[in-house]
Amino acid sequence: MFKYKYLHKIFNTEDASTYEKAKNDRLSSFGAIWLDFKMKPYKFSGEFQLFFYNHPDMMKKAEAIMSDSEEIKKIARELPEIAKESYQINMLVEEMQGTNEIEGVRSSKAEMNEGLRKIIKDGAEPIRHKGLIKSYLNLQKTKIDLLTAPKDIREIYDYLVYEEIKERDKPDGLLFRTDPSELAGSTSGKIIHVSTLSEQSIEAELEKLITFLNSDMLPQLHKVAIGHFIFGYIHPFYDGNGRTSRYISSIYLKQILGPITALSLSKACKDNLRVYLDAFANTNSFKSAGDVTFFIDSFFDILIDEQKVIIADLKEKKAQLAHIEETLTENDELDIKEKAMLYLLFQEYVYGEFSEGLTKKEIIQFSNKKIATDYYFNKVKDSLLAKKAIKIIKQKPMELTIEAAYFGMAN
Repeated sequence: MFKYKYLHKIFNTEDASTYEKAKNDRLSSFGAIWLDFKMKPYKFSGEFQLFFYNHPDMMKKAEAIMSDSEEIKKIARELPEIAKESYQINMLVEEMQGTNEIEGVRSSKAEMNEGLRKIIKDGAEPIRHKGLIKSYLNLQKTKIDLLTAPKDIREIYDYLVYEEIKERDKPDGLLFRTDPSELAGSTSGKIIHVSTLSEQSIEAELEKLITFLNSDMLPQLHKVAIGHFIFGYIHPFYDGNGRTSRYISSIYLKQILGPITALSLSKACKDNLRVYLDAFANTNSFKSAGDVTFFIDSFFDILIDEQKVIIADLKEKKAQLAHIEETLTENDELDIKEKAMLYLLFQEYVYGEFSEGLTKKEIIQFSNKKIATDYYFNKVKDSLLAKKAIKIIKQKPMELTIEAAYFGMAN
């Protein structure tokens, strides 16, 4: 079966004449798909026009991503509302922590979780990472417009990361940077690219990139992968490029694959960090001669790996919740209202990594009228507290969660 050989690997393993022949064959082949973007590799005098080959394995990967996306959406549609909400909060926490970890920004999952819940449950402002948390929550909850102009990128940057950027690294131009900016391409921090584009050129290249992303000239997944590389190459800011780029890619991925896959991109890149950074480094090298095939393949591999993790996790949680529901049904010590409250609390417990419990309002809202009033809520709550089946973890507003020991479960 045909196996595409990447130019940088041929350079590293074959002699010079073999590499030159392979490079010239690629550049002159009818199968090359040329892009209206050029790249000047780091410490290299010439420049290359970008191109790629949509080889059979790449097509199969794109098909697998679309298929797995449909499976994820199908499983998610079948989730009870509390389970769905808890799982999405957990995913947002992982995603925001992932995008920060890649860039070495100090934060914690607990901090992200607390910030999210301050907004969702209390309507309050988080203390740190306010822009990041609000941006990702907005991406999950609403339909975000696609980019239309370079100023949209600056607006995303301002809302997403501006408050986190050191004063010396904030944009010093009208929209973007005015001086050169470096891109590190491996976990060692080795510089692989220095963008020397003027602000005017940055704006022109971003305008071209937006036109490309919104066009129908290539399959959508391919455009997102290529666009992700090009944004990194343009490097319009001194700091915050990675977080901005992954957020923009998630906007486009949500349109194609739905929110769960789209909101796992940064976590996927963090979990496959070596693959992610090496994809930039090798594609940006003169050895690749402008061939972005390796980057597209790597980007697809990262998405596929994360989708497999998500599907396995959702199936495991679904089986766990089904077993709990069966156990509650067979428990003769609990009445129907107690079982209803416990089933809601278990949804949050199983599908949320951080068990923050449910409020009275949430329990009444999602109990299918089994616990329809404050009176019944208090009666059921007091009964379950007496049985030590639940516990109060917050008083104002009151939040309840299950008491794991009562059910023979580890906390």
